Amino acid sequence: MKPAGVRKSIDLMTTLALDFGNSKVKFGIFQENQIVFQDARSSLGATSLEILIHEYRIQAAILSSTRQMTPEANATLGKLPFFVELSHHTPLPIRIGYKTPETLGKDRVAAAVAVQAMWPGKNALAIDAGTCITYDFVDKAGTYLGGQITPGLYMRFKAMHTFTGRLPQVEHADETPEIGFNTATSMQSGVQRGIAHEIDGFIRSYNRQYPDLQVALTGGDTSVLRSLIESEIFADSNLVLTGLHKILMHNAELAG
Repeated sequence: MKPAGVRKSIDLMTTLALDFGNSKVKFGIFQENQIVFQDARSSLGATSLEILIHEYRIQAAILSSTRQMTPEANATLGKLPFFVELSHHTPLPIRIGYKTPETLGKDRVAAAVAVQAMWPGKNALAIDAGTCITYDFVDKAGTYLGGQITPGLYMRFKAMHTFTGRLPQVEHADETPEIGFNTATSMQSGVQRGIAHEIDGFIRSYNRQYPDLQVALTGGDTSVLRSLIESEIFADSNLVLTGLHKILMHNAELAG
C-alpha cells in the first residue's frame, strides 16, 4: 500500500476496484462513493489498465486477485497515488473472527464488508452464487464469524454428468418445473430448486440464532436463482466490488 501525499478528500476520489477471479476479471469505477461503470472480462492487461486509469482519471485502486498478476500490471497500479492489494494483513472496517484469516477468500471478505456497510448494527448475510456458493455472516457488532461453502450451479450439473454413466450434461433453465418430467428437467429442477431450498434453509437457520437477519445475494447465478428463493433478500450484482471500494476508502482514511 502506497500512501498519498496531499490529495483531494477521499469522498471525491475516482477509484477503481479490481476483482481478478479464476475465470474473469470484474472491475468497477467509483465516483463520490457510487459505482458509475462496471464490466467483466476474461483478462485485463497493463495496457487496458492504463487506458482505464487515464480515461477516468483514477486516483486510487484496490486489487483482489486469486491469480498471478503480470509485473507490468502491478507496476501500472503501483504508480497510482494510492493503491491497496488486498491480503489478510489489510486493515478492514469489520473485525475478523474467522480462525484462519489467511485462508479466507478475498471475495468473501469484500462481500462481508459490503453487507455490514449496507446494514450497520444489524446481523447480515452475504450469499455469492458463483462457481461455488459462499455464505458469509457478519453479526450486528460488526464481526465476521464465517459461513459455508457449497458447490455452485454449474459444478452440480457437471458432477452429475461426470460421476454417472448415463446422466447427460445439461445447462440451467430459465424456468424449472416443480416435478421434472424427463431426465433433463429432473436434473434442472433438482439442481436449481435444490439450491434455492438450500439458501432458504441456511437463511432460516441463521435467523433462528440471529434475529432480524438482512440478506444480500450476488454472483453470476443470481438471475437464475432469485425467483426460486422464498426468503426476503436483496439482490446486488456489484456486492463484491462495493465491498472492495469500502476497504479502499477505509485504508485511505487510515493513511490520512
